[in-house]
Parts: sequence; C-alpha cells; structure tokens
Amino acid sequence: AAEGMAARMALRRLCASPGLSSPWRLPLAAVRPNPTAHLVRHLARKLPPPVTLTEACVKALTVLTENKPDVLGMRIALVEDWSSLSGVGLKLQFVREEHKGDEVVNQGGVRMYIDSKALFNPETKLLGATIDITPELEIKISRPDRGDDSGSRR
Repeated sequence: AAEGMAARMALRRLCASPGLSSPWRLPLAAVRPNPTAHLVRHLARKLPPPVTLTEACVKALTVLTENKPDVLGMRIALVEDWSSLSGVGLKLQFVREEHKGDEVVNQGGVRMYIDSKALFNPETKLLGATIDITPELEIKISRPDRGDDSGSRR
C-alpha cells in the first residue's frame, strides 16, 4: 500500500510540473497551440453600446458642444441626491478630460461619457437605456424594464 501511495504522489508531482498537461506528459503546446486564441476571439466581438442616443439627443449635444473647442463631449455621472427616494441622481456635465473607467458612446459625431458607477448602479439602470433630450433641454431616459423617467437637467 505504501508503494502505491508513493507512486500516486509521484504522478501528482509530475502532473503539477509546469509545461505538462497530463500523466502522459504531453506538452501544453501539443494540447492547445495558442492557449489564449479563444480569449482573443471572444474579446474581439463587437458589443452593443451601453446606451443609445436618439437623433434629437445627438443634435442637442452637438449644439451644446460645437462652440467649445476644449470640450471632448458630455458626461453622465452619479451624484448623491438626498431629495430622491434612492439617494442617488444623475448629472450631465461637460467633459474636458477623460475619466478613468468611463464608458464612451460615439454616435453621430457626439461623444457621451458614462460613469461606470452610474451605468451599473441598480437604482439608475442605465445599461441598455435610450437617452433623449427635449427642446427644453430636459433629459428623458427610457429604460427597457422600468418605463420612462424624465428629469430636468439644464
């Protein structure tokens, strides 16, 4: 029994050694020539944009940013809003420099930066939403599962 245990331990050490994939001592390159190729194909696929901007929104954002050469685009950020039930709100602001972690939506020549905290927040539910701006410059967010929500952001 001790010999069998010693043999099993030696086999485990052999399998755990780098560059080997099985007890038959096949090099990893023989099993999968490029171990990251499937990851590259997966990451290279085109993902849908996190939010969609309506044509009216694109036109309004173009008008707001056209006379400001230092502005890269507009940004939706998560802010504390204790007047709301959830305690959070959204703020639309000009972007003069990119923020780390922001999602960028390029649509119709307009760049919309979205704070990742706002995008994935369970209260705001921006992921997959459609953003519209009325002629009175009110933002209207249509969420796929929660209906419409309008708010004045001037």
